[in-house]
Amino acid sequence: MFRFDSAKLKYHMQGDMFMEVQYVNVSLLDASEKTILDSVLSSEGKKLARLIKGESKLVVQVREMNKTGKRKEYNIQLRVESPAATFATKGVVDWDIARCVRKAMVNVEEEIIHRYKKGTSYKKSYS
Repeated sequence: MFRFDSAKLKYHMQGDMFMEVQYVNVSLLDASEKTILDSVLSSEGKKLARLIKGESKLVVQVREMNKTGKRKEYNIQLRVESPAATFATKGVVDWDIARCVRKAMVNVEEEIIHRYKKGTSYKKSYS
């Protein structure tokens, strides 16, 4: 589990891979929202660590867009900084924080896969 005391954390993924997680504006969230953010990032972060070899940094920026009654609309921006390249998402907006973080993680994952793909299966070789 992550601790939300400090802004930067080292999160050990697998073997020699480390992913530093930096939070921006996490103080806006309450304790239950922080645990949801923690659980989603720990499960989805393992996938990112497998895609990016070596040490990398994940920057999570949280914003609250609209507050209506007891509900809040969240805007999550992610940025993965690796030695080879930097991958970023535009702001993903949703009323549910878990869904918002998952959408942002999927967007970054698709961008990484698109960048590093070797070949495509739809191309046929006509000889």
